[in-house]
Amino acid sequence: MKARLGKAEGLTAPAEAAAHGTSGGRSVGEPHKLARILFAMMTRRTPDDENQAFKQTPATLSRRILNLQKQAAKLGFQLSPAL
Repeated sequence: MKARLGKAEGLTAPAEAAAHGTSGGRSVGEPHKLARILFAMMTRRTPDDENQAFKQTPATLSRRILNLQKQAAKLGFQLSPAL
């Protein structure tokens, strides 16, 4: 892209395509996502459960809280638990 559009435009073109959800006329990430779902269904021999895919594990929750605390500290805030 950089060779055709120039340095500045070539660097932002892939990001703009991703933001608009297009890349060469097809949706970005959809074929890979579908392939992962199908592979999991075939190897585990279980139906796809969307609730299971978006389930929040304790490890995920603690990682999200830690990241939020770091972001807040970077901005000069301190998080406290809600009551």
